[in-house]
Amino acid sequence: MTPLLEVRGLTKRFGAHVVLDGVDLDVGRGEIVALVGESGSGKSTIARVLARLERADAGRAALDGAPFDLLKHADVTRAYRARVQMVFQDPFGSLNPVHTVGEHLTRPLRLHGRTTPQGERSAALALLESVGLAPAAEFIDVYPHALSGGQRQRVAIARALAPQPALLIADEPTSMLDVSIRAGVLALLRELRDQHSVSMLLITHDLASARALADRILVLSAGRIVESGPTERVISAPEHPYTQQLLAAVPGAGPLLRRPHTGAPP
Repeated sequence: MTPLLEVRGLTKRFGAHVVLDGVDLDVGRGEIVALVGESGSGKSTIARVLARLERADAGRAALDGAPFDLLKHADVTRAYRARVQMVFQDPFGSLNPVHTVGEHLTRPLRLHGRTTPQGERSAALALLESVGLAPAAEFIDVYPHALSGGQRQRVAIARALAPQPALLIADEPTSMLDVSIRAGVLALLRELRDQHSVSMLLITHDLASARALADRILVLSAGRIVESGPTERVISAPEHPYTQQLLAAVPGAGPLLRRPHTGAPP
């Protein structure tokens, strides 16, 4: 079966510095793929290129079998934006402080024709309920400053879901959240995949998060994929020295290796 997303030879330079060096990756329909690596490995650059926020210097890509040009922004259509959405790392900076939660949700619903003007509020309420912000009526008219970090990230996820995307790119979606609420956000993402069949590319430095959520792991080092495979295989029997180093750096890596993968957050 043709992957939902197929990328070949993705290359990106900033000046003379090569950030991405011929990256190949696929994301299947309904699949969650984790792209794992340390800070500076190029993970977020891949996310930004695929979200069409950065231009690549080389490479080719296809979404649902239809090629799209990574080297320019001219062909970034509203249809592409509807199909590929991104959840950013910072839930405090990704929401406009002068707009209410409802305004954050009704705008993409309106732009992408997902509801009528009369149905905008009801659709926004349903989105809030779908990300666990209930009762939704208590959240829709508040401003971001009145929400916790976890609640803001759930609003950001709801906003990304508004156009009904096929692919959700989640760039370190829990790294700025309190440890106590990270598991809940990861569980939400898995639930949304199961309910909406949305594919996901999870960008993370955290192998525990990758194991909790992903079906498959790609390990990125210095702009290259050095290891890939099913999550359990990569976690339990890492082959590349860099992957082994990442695992060794995880506190309590022994339990991480031994615990069977249930799909539930650790």
